[in-house]
Amino acid sequence: MFKTIVINISIFIVFLLLLNVASYFILQINDSKSISEQKILPNYKGYEETHKGIVSDMKQYKLGYNAFDGWKANPVTSQYLNIDSTGIRKTIQKKHPDKIAEWWFLGGSVMWGAHNIDGTTIPSIIAQKIDSFHMVNYAEQGFYSRQCLMRLANLYSNGGKPNLVLSLDGINEVNHLCRKDVSKFGHSKSKQIEQFVKINTSTGLKSIAYDLKSLFYGLFLTHTSKVIFKIQIKLFGLKEFTHFDKYICNTNPERAKYVAEQLVNNWEMMHAIVNQNGGKFIALLQPTLPTSIAKKDHIKNRIVPQVEQEVLTVYQHIQEIVKEKNYNWIYDLTKVFDSYNSDFIYTDICHVSYNGNEILSKEILKIIAQQQ
Repeated sequence: MFKTIVINISIFIVFLLLLNVASYFILQINDSKSISEQKILPNYKGYEETHKGIVSDMKQYKLGYNAFDGWKANPVTSQYLNIDSTGIRKTIQKKHPDKIAEWWFLGGSVMWGAHNIDGTTIPSIIAQKIDSFHMVNYAEQGFYSRQCLMRLANLYSNGGKPNLVLSLDGINEVNHLCRKDVSKFGHSKSKQIEQFVKINTSTGLKSIAYDLKSLFYGLFLTHTSKVIFKIQIKLFGLKEFTHFDKYICNTNPERAKYVAEQLVNNWEMMHAIVNQNGGKFIALLQPTLPTSIAKKDHIKNRIVPQVEQEVLTVYQHIQEIVKEKNYNWIYDLTKVFDSYNSDFIYTDICHVSYNGNEILSKEILKIIAQQQ
């Protein structure tokens, strides 16, 4: 009897291990197939191969922990995506003298350049038009304004002295702080970091339990769980198996107002830091699909109505606060694409293709000229 149980358990363990290995190869094949056969949005007409190239290069994009602001990108060297050892994405610009004044760009994935190659990010486009300053892309995918504030403080602490700092924020306030599983002072990866700290500071039996759990997941479930998730999405749709049901701002007016207030508070602190150090600060309220009349039929399967409503609710509070404060250094860009409503600009609820970055860059340069 005992021997039979041991044999059955051994067979089950081997099965899980082989299934996890097989899942790894399934994911590799699926990723390659997705890149070569995916439906290209009309935004990229005439640039299909370049778009496939950045999608492929983004497979190398990984995040690592970074003190105070949460995370930073690991180094990447590829044709369309290049990130240095400090986590900073490459900005295409003319070679400048070492001591030329800098413009710093902060924000989340839109400013960072998601869905775009190095040469078509907002900092790169502006660098092609303004060659008297050195542009540095300090934005990071997933960042919201509190993280931008912390990164700004880190940069000044390290001796930075920019002439101008711009921060493009908005959508990630919702993505982080409107989730009920994220505290008012946290971010979407807070629990992961907390769990890591618990594991690495535990002792005795609890430490052994954490180690065994990590070992079991690594050996038997790492890739299998990803395959299962992809199957669920295929069968039941994106909405059913993601955290969209965890958003609470639309049903909690106090939380929505708090999120909006925090954005403006963070901007005020960034403004104070930059001004105190002799620079200029400009805050930019990020455009989003829900706040625009831009085309969206081409991406309707990528939009979840509940999330759209969350954005509208929070943005309404942001705009009310900005109007009341009446600062001359905060600019609302939510309507920046409305006069281009015959063009394909958005690639999802907030990201844009190259033409969108061109429009944003043009508008940002107008704003900078007003501030000079």
